[in-house]
Amino acid sequence: MIVAAFFIALIWLWFQLGWSWAVASLVVGVGVVLVWHRWTAVLLLVGGIWILGQLETSIQHVLPNSQQHQKNSLAVCLLQAPKLYDDGLMSGLAKVVQQPDYLNLRTIKIYIPQSVLDPTRFQPGDCLSGVIRLRLPLGKIIPGVFNADRFYFANKIDGIGTVTSLTELWSDNDPAQRLYNKRAPNFTNDDALQLWAALTLGWSSAMSSDLKALISANQLMHLFVISGMHLGLIALMVGFLVQGTALCFAKWWIIDFKLKSAAVLVFCLFYVFWLGFPVPAVRAFVMMGVPLLLFVCGLKVDRFRSLALAAIAVTIWQPQCWLALGAWLSFISVAVILIMLKWRLFERFNRVLSIVIFQAIMSVSILPWALVSGFSVNLFSIVTNLILTPLIAFTALPCVALIAISGNKVLIQGFESASSWLLNVLGIIEQWSVTLPFVPLLILLWVGALLAFAFWYRGVQGLLGGFVGLLSVLLIAAQSTLGVTKQPKTRMTVFDVGHGTSVLLETQQHKILFDTGGYFSENVSLMEASLSRVLPTLDAIVVSHSDADHASGFQYLIEKQPGLLSWSGQPAEVGVPGQVANCHHEQIPFETLRFIPVPDALWQSDNDSSCILVFNDGQHSAILTGDAGKTVEYYLLQAHPELLPVNVLMLGHHGSASSSAQDWLAAQAGQLYTVSSGDRAAPRWPAQRVKDWFFSQGETLLNTAEVGTIQLTFEADSISVKTWDSAYRIRLIN
Repeated sequence: MIVAAFFIALIWLWFQLGWSWAVASLVVGVGVVLVWHRWTAVLLLVGGIWILGQLETSIQHVLPNSQQHQKNSLAVCLLQAPKLYDDGLMSGLAKVVQQPDYLNLRTIKIYIPQSVLDPTRFQPGDCLSGVIRLRLPLGKIIPGVFNADRFYFANKIDGIGTVTSLTELWSDNDPAQRLYNKRAPNFTNDDALQLWAALTLGWSSAMSSDLKALISANQLMHLFVISGMHLGLIALMVGFLVQGTALCFAKWWIIDFKLKSAAVLVFCLFYVFWLGFPVPAVRAFVMMGVPLLLFVCGLKVDRFRSLALAAIAVTIWQPQCWLALGAWLSFISVAVILIMLKWRLFERFNRVLSIVIFQAIMSVSILPWALVSGFSVNLFSIVTNLILTPLIAFTALPCVALIAISGNKVLIQGFESASSWLLNVLGIIEQWSVTLPFVPLLILLWVGALLAFAFWYRGVQGLLGGFVGLLSVLLIAAQSTLGVTKQPKTRMTVFDVGHGTSVLLETQQHKILFDTGGYFSENVSLMEASLSRVLPTLDAIVVSHSDADHASGFQYLIEKQPGLLSWSGQPAEVGVPGQVANCHHEQIPFETLRFIPVPDALWQSDNDSSCILVFNDGQHSAILTGDAGKTVEYYLLQAHPELLPVNVLMLGHHGSASSSAQDWLAAQAGQLYTVSSGDRAAPRWPAQRVKDWFFSQGETLLNTAEVGTIQLTFEADSISVKTWDSAYRIRLIN
């Protein structure tokens, strides 16, 4: 167990702090263990070198920064069914089969506009060659929200590309893709087809955003990936087959349990191979296969050590899998089950009550990850999992297997009807889904360790650990509920929302949000999906103007906090009449904040109607201009020279060439510059002219697209800067 924990910690050190920290930790760890046990130290050294080598090899495949937004001639083959969007855009995972010598890509997430290729003509296994504009696989880094950088790296996605022109089309299908393409025309319901592909082929990542969000909101996503449940069913079927064979040949040949276990391993391995070795399926196979293999080899190892050996095997196979949630959820769920078995928790209950208690414990065990990473939990998850787990295991899985084998239309119609009914019910239950407030990982680990200590050790020690753990939980809950902090600070947090803006201004008296970010998916704002969980209770909200990348989360916040004071440069466009005040006609009633009205005559576009918000506490100052252009900036230079220079300037319009006039930037020389920018399909933000100015002047620009969320704390005589970037991201962009 110690070896497994050390290896996993090494991976996180490599990702978050860098190669040097990981190597230093490996040397120190081996040195400490060497005093205790020589062979364990050797295992740590060899395993650590292998793991770090794997990580370093994997990062070499990622798109180099020199090719960011460059067009390259590539040939790629679609791995799974593509996602289709309302505007005709298509996306999916694609294997790179031809590329220039200076690239070493394996898998990319590809976007294909309808103007380039008809989406109905592109199926799994189809390949194309053409010109593709590539960009780095960077996600949004918001504290308390899952970091997509880790997801991309954990899934070996080496770049994101947009097809700009097409040269050739051909097909190169593997068996799973041929099966999908053969059965897909028989389905009339897209949702049912996606569920069938997820249950049969493990293509859960190919689900539409809406379908995946619905299933996730009901805490059921684990049922729709290839996991231990699928392999368990296969093992059961193979076991029955081998048992039947044993009965037929019992007179001549006795098949013992070890041989049956070996047969199960071989069949499960073949299934995982047929699927193409997807990460969840391999993880489930290793977790099931390690104990069986130990048994077949005649080695007696207890359950927890078997689980630790499985974790080590998974780590050796793909170290970066621990940078995603799947491995953690799988192994901790199995650990919880083993603990319940060790304590014989259900011996005093009847079978039905034991099943209910078991499901309740498994549902509760997911709460820590919801607190840390931000996915939603559902109050009805105990009931839905209790009902759907056996239904899917013993009804849906055999049904989808028969559909795969026979393509029977009656079975498909029945599956479609059941899927429609299920999704309708889940749509009703979805309203009970909640997103929990953010709790830092270190606090959660501390509380978890104390509670584990209490449960593991009985008596006075356990009671003491349990009391401290429970007290910690109550203090954390009280802090989240009452908003208790050590000392109110004046600070400005620029959230990494991609191409959009959301800035939290906190003073000792008030908390004001400037803009709400853009969309997370087609119909869900980033505010609703995740950003709201890291926001405190607000006193006011300012929506600079009505563009979606600034205003999409406004209605959600207003519904969540009715009566919230609100202003906008376009009040009629962002809210109901009379609900939102006009920032060009009314002032914000807080001492440290004021609006600078912009005359209507200067509005050359909607962007110029943006609210101009100035913060000044007597020691520090900052200015937020939304998407206002150069005309408004020159107006501020001429009409309000007393404001300048400010200590913190946030570039307008995400660093676009329409804003950030040279005179405006020069007026703030020597101060802090920030920009909220997102990586788009075309390299427009920040504009090259803006980048050139910063380079020529030797000034530093803090860009959320590079360093993630930026938090500026205004001290008595200085401004401290905190970012949430990682060593991995720094390596990619430098």
